[in-house]
Amino acid sequence: MRKPSILTTMLVACAVMLTAVVGLVAVLAFEGSTGPLHHAVSRSFLGSPPQRAVDAVNAADWEQALNEARRCIQIMGTAGNRDQARLESERAGIPSPVRTTHEEMVTIMRRGALNSLAQCSLVEAEAAERLGRVGEAQQAYERTLRLSYGRVYDNDAKWFWSPAERAAKAQSR
Repeated sequence: MRKPSILTTMLVACAVMLTAVVGLVAVLAFEGSTGPLHHAVSRSFLGSPPQRAVDAVNAADWEQALNEARRCIQIMGTAGNRDQARLESERAGIPSPVRTTHEEMVTIMRRGALNSLAQCSLVEAEAAERLGRVGEAQQAYERTLRLSYGRVYDNDAKWFWSPAERAAKAQSR
């Protein structure tokens, strides 16, 4: 029996991958933005580290939330801070938290590292505060305040909110 060539193997692999992508796109188009597959794909591509931190907050596991938030900050920190600095130097407009056009929405969503960093910084602050680590919470709130372009999409309300604004409110209490 003759062994298939590398080219044949690569072509078959590409065909299989293309078929899978076409199938995924078809399912996503059919179920829209509310189906379970859409949410699984979004979670995979748009921020697993922040989601683990948020899941720990929702479970009121503050130590886990703190650890996951710090892990996310470690992963997203460099790119997120770079995005924030670039937007500040460009004097980019701060997006409205409630009303966003489709173009603004796409622009915001492309800032994945910055958005994840802002969300995880806020989770770190809130978790540290719940654990009575006031100094750590204060540092995390201050970091979050500096991430003014970061936004988090609320899938239920269908709008973006600002972790920096939430940090400012928490500090004023």
